[in-house]
Amino acid sequence: MHRLLETYLSEVSAHLGALPPKRHAEELREMRAHLENAIVVSHELGRSEAEAAANAVAQFGTARDLGENLVWAWKRGRRKDRRSFWGAVALTPLTLLGLMLAISHLPDFRIPWLDSYCATHEGSGEVIGMALSEAMFLTAFGLAGVVAGSLSPKRAVRAACLGLTVFFVGWAVLDGKSGLPDNWERGAWVLAAVASAWATGRRRVKRARTAL
Repeated sequence: MHRLLETYLSEVSAHLGALPPKRHAEELREMRAHLENAIVVSHELGRSEAEAAANAVAQFGTARDLGENLVWAWKRGRRKDRRSFWGAVALTPLTLLGLMLAISHLPDFRIPWLDSYCATHEGSGEVIGMALSEAMFLTAFGLAGVVAGSLSPKRAVRAACLGLTVFFVGWAVLDGKSGLPDNWERGAWVLAAVASAWATGRRRVKRARTAL
């Protein structure tokens, strides 16, 4: 690479001290690739190597301005990610609370063929009722996980786990430990929330990378 570009990248690097080492290296690697592409284009337009290098550097602006802009953008992204993370933590238990209240206020409904089946099969009504109830709770926790994964894709699982902790602590305080479900039920609910948060977050991160 032309010496001018190496000097320029060194100067930019000096202004990226606030970035973590990994992000620092990524930014320089991406900059180098863009500069090399700009030189190739300039060569194709008939410019000499020195002119091509000078033109590429001019397109990027001064090393100080570029470095400061990159650090500013990184800090802004961190603040946004932090707000999104704590928003996900707060909305996870609130989502569960709303869904639990909705489930508890569902009107009674009857399905004739199901009532007939339960009447002729002793004990089946209780089993079916428990299965339907468990399915509704699993769905509620799964939807809460989707909320966490949508708001904080990069830290979806952590946000979901913190939000679930807040929810269960609140449940224990308001309803007492005796009101908490059995361990296996809680485990299934937590698994549903964490799995949906992970899947949603991963899908959103992949979509964002594809859009770049």
